[in-house]
Amino acid sequence: MRDEKGFSILELLVAVTLFSICMSSLAASCFRFMGMNTKMEQKIIAQSVAQELLEGYRQADPSTLPSTGTTTSNITRGSRTFQTTTQYCATAAYCTTSSRHLTITVDYKGSRMVSLTTVFTALR
Repeated sequence: MRDEKGFSILELLVAVTLFSICMSSLAASCFRFMGMNTKMEQKIIAQSVAQELLEGYRQADPSTLPSTGTTTSNITRGSRTFQTTTQYCATAAYCTTSSRHLTITVDYKGSRMVSLTTVFTALR
């Protein structure tokens, strides 16, 4: 038997196998976190789109807004196009000459990102 320094083939094979298992687990976690990050980015942009719609309605007199029906539009931010729907007076009790009940939804690729409901009233 020779007295040589270094690793045997078996030791090297075990080390490479353990390293590969660890790296594949790490890669799977990275891909999962990247997906979650993308989903959160989409949700934040959708919330921004909903906020912009609300700000536009806030500047209007509630009596000038429709008292029934829905409006839809597509709003693009960067390379993403969001589908928005505004439903007017879904609850008739909240709709008067000086107030409107609004439900705003923002979807991305058929998935609901944001849904909010509010009542706008005229300030005296």
